[in-house]
Amino acid sequence: MANALALAVALEEAPDINAALALWEDRERPLTEYTQDWSAKVARKRLENGGRIWSDASIAPARSIPTGTEHLPRILD
Repeated sequence: MANALALAVALEEAPDINAALALWEDRERPLTEYTQDWSAKVARKRLENGGRIWSDASIAPARSIPTGTEHLPRILD
């Protein structure tokens, strides 16, 4: 959902679809890869330990603020 919102923001800012996709990719790829990497690490750790292990570091990606939502109220703040 966050990537979809970021793509909509990029479409508003860019002159055409190709430019919007490039802008979106540049902005969102690092966070997407970071999130996917942490997800894989957490899954491995949970399997290794036979249960749930949640730490601040393991859920940090879930706390990120997606591009284009700076004006929205923060529910958990």
